[in-house]
Amino acid sequence: MRVTKTAGALALTLTMSLTMIAFSATALAQQDDEGAPSQVITSEEPGVCSSQGSFCERLLEWTGNEVLAETVAWILGTPVKIAAIMLVAVLVNRLARRGIRRVAGRLGEVDLPGAFVSGRASERSIQRADAVAAMLRSTASALIFGIAGVAILDNVGISVVPIIASLGIAGIAIGFGAQTLIEDLISGVMLVIEDQLGVGDRVDVGVVEGDVERLTLRSTVILARNGVRWYIPNSEIKRVANESQHKARASVQIGVAYDADLRSVASTFHQAVLELAAEPRWQDAGIEDVREPFVASLADPAAIVELRLFIEATERRPFERALRERLVDVTSAAGIEIPNNQLDLWVRTKAS
Repeated sequence: MRVTKTAGALALTLTMSLTMIAFSATALAQQDDEGAPSQVITSEEPGVCSSQGSFCERLLEWTGNEVLAETVAWILGTPVKIAAIMLVAVLVNRLARRGIRRVAGRLGEVDLPGAFVSGRASERSIQRADAVAAMLRSTASALIFGIAGVAILDNVGISVVPIIASLGIAGIAIGFGAQTLIEDLISGVMLVIEDQLGVGDRVDVGVVEGDVERLTLRSTVILARNGVRWYIPNSEIKRVANESQHKARASVQIGVAYDADLRSVASTFHQAVLELAAEPRWQDAGIEDVREPFVASLADPAAIVELRLFIEATERRPFERALRERLVDVTSAAGIEIPNNQLDLWVRTKAS
């Protein structure tokens, strides 16, 4: 009997506990069902300043006017951001240009002694630095304002991802279709930076030898000695022999008879070179290191005397022509014999 009563009490207690749990679960389910519609309604209804940020919400709290809050938030948001972006871009561009100008000024300075660098070389260095600076300034301005433009489009609400993707595809297509043009531009940049040649230089680029008339990033224009003007793409210039960057050595040879007094001849020729160099025509030619004439070789039928000096590269050939003319006059006036091969021709006729 006691076991039966105990079992009945446990069963009653278990039944009451299950009933209370069931009632509690039902009550909770009803509360969830009642609260669900209000949560859905809240999430489906966007706020007045959902797209303007916290500043719009504060204005709405202060003024209580939805239109005024959104308008003021937009005016103080997008236009001000665009103006700030443009202002930063202008300031960064000015700083970049100033930095490039300083770097170019340092590149244009030549620290070598004047004996090794002529005035033309210093001028060319300054011109090269200016050309490089102009190219860098243009590139920097394009990059800075390009980035600013992308930022402005993003603030206006225009998606820049398709634009960037389209530009990337267009760049790849242009790169494949204009490989030669790009190679010419890169070669032109290197020609300018390395100062391999410049306008007015006498150069030999393999296919032609002459004076450089114009140099661009795309091509080089060279006037040959025969008057033909050559337009050469920069990518086709594989080597450059430049005669005009530094002082050139002028050399003139003349033959004298073996029985002449070579020391006296050398002294006469040396005096002729000094007199020619002292003329006003050659004052700015940079003539220096006028060496004593010497016997360069023993030929048939004369001993070859050579005269050497250093002069500006652009004046070398004109000075050599003038010196040859002067030596001819000097040899004639001083009685210096210039041997030459002579043939006596005898004509025999038969008696009739």
